[in-house]
Amino acid sequence: LLNELTTQVVTKALDAAEEFQLLAPGIDCMTVNLELHQISDDQLGPFIRDAARARPHISLCVELNERSLRNLTDELRDDAENLQKAGVIIALDDYGSDDSSVGALVRSPMDILKIDRSLIDDLGDPRQREFIKALQGFGSSLDHQMVVEGIEHPDMVEVMTSLGVRNAQGYYYGRPLSFA
Repeated sequence: LLNELTTQVVTKALDAAEEFQLLAPGIDCMTVNLELHQISDDQLGPFIRDAARARPHISLCVELNERSLRNLTDELRDDAENLQKAGVIIALDDYGSDDSSVGALVRSPMDILKIDRSLIDDLGDPRQREFIKALQGFGSSLDHQMVVEGIEHPDMVEVMTSLGVRNAQGYYYGRPLSFA
């Protein structure tokens, strides 16, 4: 049932993105979360590629949870690269939430690296600040976009800006809302 539900979610999300574009033409990306195994060609890979190609004016981004990359095989890496070739953006979500692996950064096809809020829970700690700077440098060097999750206060924005972070998300910017 997961694939059936995901198919519905992707379709509704892309429909919503088109409606959002009527209100704000600058909205050109819709993100959905998938489980790693769903990107395979024997599951939802072909559907995701077709959905992205059918709406070239909307960038479809799939977020893959960092924990799931422990199960990344050569075949799944190829499937991810095929999604990228079809114009699908791949985000590595929640990096830093568990026992993160540098290997995930090196071996996983991705366009966006999303840093888990747990890595910024004590911005007074110089190690955390240096780690965020290093990840921003890594992302920039490899042409990956980095997004820091969990920004809730203006002082967090100031610290992230001082560290060179260009993209962030969190309640400071807005809370999730219903479509209406």
